[in-house]
Amino acid sequence: MVYHFGLIGYPLNHSISPLIHGEFLKMHGLQGDYQLIPIPDDDQKDWKFRQIIQKLKTGELDGINVTIPYKQSLLPYLDGLSGDARLVGAVNTVYRSNGKLLGENTDVGGFLTDVQRLVDLKSSGSGLIIGAGGAARAVAVGLIQNGWQVNVAARRIAQAQQLAENLSERIQKYSSIPSPQIRVFDLLQFQTILTELSNQLKLIVNCTPIGMLGKASRRIFPPGVLINKEVRVYDLVYNPPETDFLFEAKQYGLQGLNGMGMLLEQAARSFEIWTGLTLSRPLSNLYTLLTEGAR
Repeated sequence: MVYHFGLIGYPLNHSISPLIHGEFLKMHGLQGDYQLIPIPDDDQKDWKFRQIIQKLKTGELDGINVTIPYKQSLLPYLDGLSGDARLVGAVNTVYRSNGKLLGENTDVGGFLTDVQRLVDLKSSGSGLIIGAGGAARAVAVGLIQNGWQVNVAARRIAQAQQLAENLSERIQKYSSIPSPQIRVFDLLQFQTILTELSNQLKLIVNCTPIGMLGKASRRIFPPGVLINKEVRVYDLVYNPPETDFLFEAKQYGLQGLNGMGMLLEQAARSFEIWTGLTLSRPLSNLYTLLTEGAR
């Protein structure tokens, strides 16, 4: 069998997902490919979505990943959601099951696996998520599942409020976890956020594309901000390897990681869903190859 996978989103110029899945195929001695399918957010978007859905239904594609900005936009085109996607309300993986197209969210497991290199998830605390898009939803669900208090800071506070309300409803509906109280903040009031969260804050996660290669950069930490050096930072951006967010954090003496490990782990889970195979862990032997591929 020859497998055909793909990634939809925009832009995709710097994606290394084809490299990752190429290595996964080699691990199992399989033939296949992984194509980048950029879909601009324009009046052709709906038609292109329907094209992809048709290819999935006919078997021309065996599975797709979904990235910014379509992790929520694709939901109406699917037959249903499974696993963490039901809690998150966003998908990054689409697969066929019993004649239906289902969406899953492997970002949750990918994030939780990698962030444990940085913080002890069992020692619950307070996490600050920057951004309120699909990736932020996955990170929030992962922390909530581990008993953490979740706080969301965004430039568009209405979007953060919508995230908080929707996640609370979904978690109450689809899980036995107590409905969380997600606090929402205006990102421009960064020092106020840190003061209110005080010593409970253990982790800050950047879930925006700020600092991604090819995108405009903005400061997240305002000059002179006071922050506890025990706080750890995680950036979902992985290209460049030292993101602006991590560089800023280093100036304040904070330790952090980029999103390369999460990218690898979520990709592995997608591959396993599509093929029914299991990849050998750990996947750390691929880090060097992927870091070189991201440059």
